[in-house]
Amino acid sequence: MVFTILGCTGNQKENSRENDVASEVLTVGQVMDSPGNYAENRITVEGMVTHVCRHGGKRLHLSASGSDLKLRVRTGEDVPPFERSLEGSTIHVSGKLSEERFDQAYLEKLKQGESRKGSHEEHENASSSSGGVSQAYINELEQRIQASEKGYISQFWLTAEKVIQK
Repeated sequence: MVFTILGCTGNQKENSRENDVASEVLTVGQVMDSPGNYAENRITVEGMVTHVCRHGGKRLHLSASGSDLKLRVRTGEDVPPFERSLEGSTIHVSGKLSEERFDQAYLEKLKQGESRKGSHEEHENASSSSGGVSQAYINELEQRIQASEKGYISQFWLTAEKVIQK
């Protein structure tokens, strides 16, 4: 019985730590300075909405005031599409940060018109024969992948579970 009680206490501490991470409000700069430190964790980020996807509102960009840094955010399962009226607003987004890796195999899929969900959002309006992705974007990715010591480049996405407009 003592072990059962101790086991439950340990789980409560673990859950408490996870909740603490999500309740601490981070800036876009903190996250983007070392996104690997937050990957696969639930976090809360404050930032200004600089872009809402025009194709259904399922994605947006959060930026720090006066900064070129941006964090890509997509709607989670229970989150309605983002309204374009959010652009220019400061919001808090809580959710899980995940890493998407782009390598040569991914580029081949892009060239054939296939891609992962949301990975080339900024270029979805470009005209080309590669599923709406411009050749310039493909060339840029290819150069960045080749220049990477890891053989891939990373893009981080926050999947929103909760959004609060400030």
